[in-house]
Amino acid sequence: MNAKTLSLSLVAATLLLASCGGKEDQKSETSTSEAQEVTAVTDADAVTLAIDPAQSLVNWEGAKVVVDTKHVGSIGFLSGEVTGNATTGQIFAGNFKVDMNSLVNFDQKGDMKTMLETHLKSADFFDVEKFPTSTFVLTSAEKQAEEGRYKISGNLTIKDKTNNIEFFATLRDDGAKYTAVTDTITIDRTKWDIVYGTGQGLKELTDKVIADQISFVATVVAPK
Repeated sequence: MNAKTLSLSLVAATLLLASCGGKEDQKSETSTSEAQEVTAVTDADAVTLAIDPAQSLVNWEGAKVVVDTKHVGSIGFLSGEVTGNATTGQIFAGNFKVDMNSLVNFDQKGDMKTMLETHLKSADFFDVEKFPTSTFVLTSAEKQAEEGRYKISGNLTIKDKTNNIEFFATLRDDGAKYTAVTDTITIDRTKWDIVYGTGQGLKELTDKVIADQISFVATVVAPK
């Protein structure tokens, strides 16, 4: 399966929330655990391919708890690669680097857009000056019964904090390229030490409280 696939974020952004779907796609929180060991690739027929950062991105959305307010945008990839077996379709390894400085907002304009992007990049959230990249390293990829479907497990690192997450992704081949799209990934940002605006410690909720659970959808394109 000569492919490269996804993601993460993460990573996204961590990331926040986006739209794209699959059968297992849902708004409930993505399974999160301690970082897992990355196993070495031993398949003699394994091939490693690089993704195209220009065609790959993470779409995000974030929301407040009390008021019906949300923001959407994207974050780009710096690089990425996947190792797999073209004959069996098995994916063995993958690692991806996200450019946190590329974070942009789509729903605001002018000064409001600039203020939001600047705040998200500040130490209150992703602190991109100190942590300019986030990474996702594949730890397992289980083929599902449905063609092109995989259950992905991998270590997501944001702000030097690493947790393992599990989610589903769909891989498509259009003849000229492979495209991998994750189902919506919803994480608790506080597990990555992104705690600004949470309800923790507040006696009552206000319109300034930002949801702890944030989600994103990653799309990765790998030309043949």
